[in-house]
Amino acid sequence: MKIRRAAAADAALLTELTVSTFIEAYQELLPRPELTRFSKERFPLAAIREELADAASSFFLAEAADGTAPGYLKMRLHPAPAAVKGPSPIELSRIYLRRSAQGRGVGALLFRQALDCARGLGCRTLWLSVWEKNEKALGFYRKLGFREIGTQGFLYYDDRQTDLLLERPVEKGYN
Repeated sequence: MKIRRAAAADAALLTELTVSTFIEAYQELLPRPELTRFSKERFPLAAIREELADAASSFFLAEAADGTAPGYLKMRLHPAPAAVKGPSPIELSRIYLRRSAQGRGVGALLFRQALDCARGLGCRTLWLSVWEKNEKALGFYRKLGFREIGTQGFLYYDDRQTDLLLERPVEKGYN
């Protein structure tokens, strides 16, 4: 498995990965037809192309030896919510993995890339938001040393949801 920086030519692949992994992550918690429609509306190809072109965003693809991509990472340098108190913050915006890649070390590789990306940009704090009902992701992030620092709202159609805000120092390294 290798990690490489995503390029504009990867937009279609990232769109497919984003939609399919979002559905896989939440299909047990949310109604499937609504979830499929929401993910396609939220992550259209045009939006992914814009994100790839945004200088504040960095995307990295995990690639298997056979050329398939089981997951990706998105880092985003922008103002953090007030609850983030650590110095020089950067958002770990997404680590999305296909279900078949979970538990195989791909998330750990992407997380190491997140730390390298943060260090390379001179950032000292990683922060992220995760849905309070996503116990699998919360367990993963807590194992990596993230701690809860607050909440923020997330609108799923007309249903107001709660995301937990988590942060950890970059210099803590990877355990």
